[in-house]
Amino acid sequence: MLKKIALVVVLSFGLAAPAHAQMVGILGNLVNRVMNYIIDNANKPPPPPPVEPLRVIPDTAVNGVMSPPDGRDILMDGEPKRLSPGATIRDANNRILLPMYITVAIPVRYQLDRYQQVHRVWILTPREYAALDQ
Repeated sequence: MLKKIALVVVLSFGLAAPAHAQMVGILGNLVNRVMNYIIDNANKPPPPPPVEPLRVIPDTAVNGVMSPPDGRDILMDGEPKRLSPGATIRDANNRILLPMYITVAIPVRYQLDRYQQVHRVWILTPREYAALDQ
């Protein structure tokens, strides 16, 4: 009985020791890599600030003020217009908005389709709006 216990203890330590050493080696290597990365990048300048998204608004787009739509009916500069079936409205970050999210009158640039319906709308950023006055 004593020999069996001794054999189990020897086998247990014999199998556990290499696995433990291997785990310590892996963790040590990981910690070493993280520390080296931190030290190497400590003196580097911070990344530049994000740039405004590039938007290309066609020169043919008309300046206007868009009132909140009522279904497909909208007011552009006080004139009644309709949104075309495939109309897109882009916000200041160039994301497509659903018309129902427009709740106040906002400065925009827009294009009409061949049926004189509003087809594309770009909500202007403050910088784009200021550039209109120049």
